[in-house]
Amino acid sequence: MAHLHQTQVQVIINGLDQSYGLVAKMITLSFSLSQAVTYASAIFARVHAPNVFLYNTMIKAYSKSSTPLAAVRCYRLFCVGLRPDHYTFPPLLEACKEASDLDVGLQIHSHIIRTGLESNVFTQTQLLRFLAECGSVAHARRVFDEMGCRDGVAWTTMIASYASECGDINEAFRLFQEMPFQRDGFCWNVIIAGFIRWDNIVAARKLFDEFPQKDVVSWTEMISAYAQKGHYREALHLFDQMRVLGCKPNHLTLVSLLSSCAHLGSIRVGMSIHQFIEKNGIFIDVYIGTTLIDMYSKCGDIENSLKIFNLMPRKDVYTWNTMIEGLASHGQGRHALDLFMRMEMEGLEPNGVTFVGVLTACSHVGLVKVGRAYFHLMINEYGITPRIEHYGCLVDLLGRAGLVDEAEEVVNRMPIQPNAVVWGALLAACKVGGNVELGERALKHLLELEPENGGNYTLLSNIYAAASRWDDVDRMRKMMRNPTVEKIRGFSCIEVGGLVYEFSQGDDTQSKCVYELLEEIAMRLKDMGHVPQTGEVLHDIDEEEKENALSWHSEKLAIAFGLIHTCPGSSLMIMKNLRMCRDCHSTTKLVSRIFSRKITVRDRVRFHHFTDGECSCYDFW
Repeated sequence: MAHLHQTQVQVIINGLDQSYGLVAKMITLSFSLSQAVTYASAIFARVHAPNVFLYNTMIKAYSKSSTPLAAVRCYRLFCVGLRPDHYTFPPLLEACKEASDLDVGLQIHSHIIRTGLESNVFTQTQLLRFLAECGSVAHARRVFDEMGCRDGVAWTTMIASYASECGDINEAFRLFQEMPFQRDGFCWNVIIAGFIRWDNIVAARKLFDEFPQKDVVSWTEMISAYAQKGHYREALHLFDQMRVLGCKPNHLTLVSLLSSCAHLGSIRVGMSIHQFIEKNGIFIDVYIGTTLIDMYSKCGDIENSLKIFNLMPRKDVYTWNTMIEGLASHGQGRHALDLFMRMEMEGLEPNGVTFVGVLTACSHVGLVKVGRAYFHLMINEYGITPRIEHYGCLVDLLGRAGLVDEAEEVVNRMPIQPNAVVWGALLAACKVGGNVELGERALKHLLELEPENGGNYTLLSNIYAAASRWDDVDRMRKMMRNPTVEKIRGFSCIEVGGLVYEFSQGDDTQSKCVYELLEEIAMRLKDMGHVPQTGEVLHDIDEEEKENALSWHSEKLAIAFGLIHTCPGSSLMIMKNLRMCRDCHSTTKLVSRIFSRKITVRDRVRFHHFTDGECSCYDFW
């Protein structure tokens, strides 16, 4: 800009400040260098009688500025004594599009018709883009149908308008098929993204497979779609194909892949993606770094999560939240609270999500007084109004500590209507305290909110079984036979040799050596004085049958399989979709000592790290 100022001085000294071509060049340079139009406007104002070319240049500069509608004001001056040409209207329409001002844009359209320039292809295409992106799809279609010559941009704009704005994906696809010339990659990506947006992932995949020249955008669209829809294995499988074909992923691809690994608990694949990032020199920004932290945390490797967190040069509130939540889920509640204090000291203001992590951390280690204090700090110090999830955490905190009456009082005094999560936390608290009457009241509310959730019936059955009320257990089971009630099948997974193996409770399809090892483990546990906790069995059967039922829980099958098929001394990682029962918990502690193995179990609520007969939760979960 300093050089441009010097040049302008020479232009003025030499009497060239009325040269249209020279002034237009200075206006364009001024805007490209400073991204502001103040100086460009000053240059323009010195010209005594600007012509059409100079006005067009100024309108274009305004349209790209932070005040795009200044282009319209400039056009009004232009109309006094001058007639616009086909270069005038495209930047004006661009300005209206940037400002999302449909009314002004329609007025400009009227001027286009009045000046007889509506047949200009470039003007028509820009008008079409403006109308489509401002949501006036019907108007855009009329312009499209009236165009005498449609280029690829016009076709793609119209397709994108139907695919994204109004959701008429069938019309978008019809236009896509009717395109009279070669479709470019952008057009393919638009229609694939349209099918994904309107929940037709099968059609999107069919088109994706037919696309002859897939680029990183196509791969990322498809991988992200699978990850968002919960098809995590398919997302990772697609990435394998992407690498084979030599297409390099971008940041969005990597974030979706790491998220898929986190949900699957597939640490080997997650680590290979991390190695790919480092090998290819991809910068670990806030987004990739936060996703890596989340992936390692959810795959059971909290140490690597902390390592990445500490190495990140820049962290935002989401990074801190992810690390706090990770530590909380791994039972490192005090470490999570220390991290929160570090966050405050570094001047980062926590949000509602931060306090969900903080309250969860307190809940998992039984810090009732600290949890109450943070709940009030959130309100009084940071002015955050508690949402339903905060009340759910508080009820969970009190319930785990056995303060069931106080938990019920919190629910009754909530300023917002309790949802199923809050009542579910209270029902779970009743199991800890053995409070049958309160459990029945909680279930009554849950049946109104989510009558199809079979987990609620099971939880009250647990409470009845613990109280030996077998008639009530049978009543719950009869209610669960209703076809509208969703039965949750318990299962556990273990990754061995890059493959994921799934086990369900009572599974009798495994190899003979798995059951032989389970019998051996049961014998060795009895020798160590272990007494099976048969209270976890919800059937009125004799003790021996209860012990047999316990020995075939899904995580025990997975652990036995892992002990057989992995090297002695190596760690085992088990993923379970339900909460771990107390018998499985006590059994796994002893198995970790007998076989000198570190065993990690991720259940529905948290991680349990078993080493040398101890668990990271210290038997509080």
